[in-house]
Amino acid sequence: MNFQIPIDWGSYFISVPLILAAMWAGIRLFAKSFMNQQFNKLLETHKHELQMLMENNKFDLQRKMLDFNLFTTKKHEVYTKLYNLFLVAEGRARGIGGIGDDPFIRKYGRSEIEEYLKSLNMPSADIQSFVGNWTPENAPQIVDHIVDYLQKLEVRKAIECHQEAKNFSISSGLYLSDNVAVISKELSKNLGSFCNDLNIIYNFNLLQPDRESIAEEMRVKEKKIGELIASLKYEMQQELSIGYYKILE
Repeated sequence: MNFQIPIDWGSYFISVPLILAAMWAGIRLFAKSFMNQQFNKLLETHKHELQMLMENNKFDLQRKMLDFNLFTTKKHEVYTKLYNLFLVAEGRARGIGGIGDDPFIRKYGRSEIEEYLKSLNMPSADIQSFVGNWTPENAPQIVDHIVDYLQKLEVRKAIECHQEAKNFSISSGLYLSDNVAVISKELSKNLGSFCNDLNIIYNFNLLQPDRESIAEEMRVKEKKIGELIASLKYEMQQELSIGYYKILE
């Protein structure tokens, strides 16, 4: 005898959509969870990459700042030394004519002249060559020789000082701005020409018209040197007061 369980078709048609809805909700929940997981992974990866980029940029900035600080410090040192070298060279060159103008040197006796020459660190042999045969009668001529010797010595020193400033300006070209480099080159050129004129005047026997002609040219160069020294000082002060903020890529 067969028994059949009656099917409640009404309940069946009601439960199937509920099951499907539940399944769809589960699928959506799973998909949402999966997408959230993937998004979180991507977000973490992006955050890590961003952090690495920030660290690299921070390191690069620190390196550039260090390089810049070192460059700026060196630039200050170079400018200070270069200006002082040109200032000393200019002072040496322009001060030579004043040697012997001191009226007291003409009134010094033998011992006073000897002490004076020692104070100039003149070699003992040279001092003795001047004062060894000193007499009241030949004292004026000896003093003339001493002044001539000192003037020629100062010419050599002026030439050496100019050469030192010139060489330093060339060797330090990496730290010079274009304006400072141009002014330094022009200043060095005029100082060199001025020193060459000094060498000619004090080491060669010239006719008076030739001497006066050179002296006139030197006055023009002397004025130009003074203007260039002032320009160099101004340009350096401008750069060092505001900083030289140019980062090379």
